[in-house]
Amino acid sequence: TVSSIPYILFALFMPYGWTQLLPFITFMLGKRMITALKKRSEKHANRGIKSFKFDPKLFLNAIKLPAYYLYLSFWPSRLGFFHQIGKNRWYFKRECLIISAILCLVCWYLFLEVNQYMAIWWFVFILIFSQFILIGQFSAERYTLIANVAFCVIIVKILPPIALAIILSLWAYRSHTYIKIWRDNDILFRESAKAFPIAPENYNNIASRALDYHDWISAIVPLELSIKYSEGMKYQNIANLSVCYEAAGQYEKAMHYLDMALNQHDCPKDSRGILLVKRDNLRQKMLNMDRNRQKLKKMGVI
Repeated sequence: TVSSIPYILFALFMPYGWTQLLPFITFMLGKRMITALKKRSEKHANRGIKSFKFDPKLFLNAIKLPAYYLYLSFWPSRLGFFHQIGKNRWYFKRECLIISAILCLVCWYLFLEVNQYMAIWWFVFILIFSQFILIGQFSAERYTLIANVAFCVIIVKILPPIALAIILSLWAYRSHTYIKIWRDNDILFRESAKAFPIAPENYNNIASRALDYHDWISAIVPLELSIKYSEGMKYQNIANLSVCYEAAGQYEKAMHYLDMALNQHDCPKDSRGILLVKRDNLRQKMLNMDRNRQKLKKMGVI
C-alpha cells in the first residue's frame, strides 16, 4: 500500500505512465485508504499520539534505517517478523548516526556510479519506510522487498562472477533456512522473538495467538516480556495481562494490572468506564473469595 506512493513517481517516466495516474489518485482518495487513515489517527489520538506528525528529530531515521536495511541486505544473518532496531540505546547515540551516514553516502555513490535509475529506485522505495513521520510503521526485512529489486540489479553489476556466485549461494542457503520458520505462525513468532529478544512486537504476536485460543496462562509470560521491553504505549498489554490473571484465578495480580492500565497515559477515554466496572466486579470477586475463605476456616476445612 505505502509503496504505491514512490511507484507513481517512476511510472510517470515510463512510456504511457501517465495512464496510471488516475488509478493512483483513485486509490489514494478511495474509501479504503481514507477510512484506514482516519481509524489510525483516531486510535492514536485516544492514546495521546498525533499521527503524521513532523518532527525534525524523526528525519534522523531517514539516515539510520536505510543504513540498517543496507546492512541487512548484505548480511541477512538475523531475520524475523519484527526487528529491534531503534529499541536499543546505541541507536540514539551519535556514533550510530555517523556510521549510518557514512554507509548511506558510500552506497549512494557506488549505486549512482553503477546505475542511476536503480540507485534512485532503492533509496526512494526504502525511504518511504524510514519513519520520518509517525504513521505506526515498524522495522522488518519485508519492507525491503521492492527496494531490493534494484539492490539485486546493482549487485549483479558490481560483483565479479566468482564473488557473485558465492554470495548468491549464501543468500540461497539463508532463504532455505528462513522459509522453514514460516510454516506456521507459532514457529514464526517464537523464532522471531529468539532472533530479536527485545522487540516487544514479537511477544505481542505470541500473546495474541494464545489469547485467540483463550489460552490465558500461556499468554502471561509473553505479555509481561512485551511490557518490559515496550516504551510508550503499554495500555493494551497491561489490560490483557489483567484479564489473563483474572482467568487464572489470581485476582490480586489482576487488580494490580487493572489499576496500572487505568493509570496509563494511552488508556483510551472510552475504555475507562468499562475498566472501572471491571474493577468493581473484580473487587467483589475478591471479597467473595475472602468470605468463603473465612467460612472454610470456621468449618475447619482449611
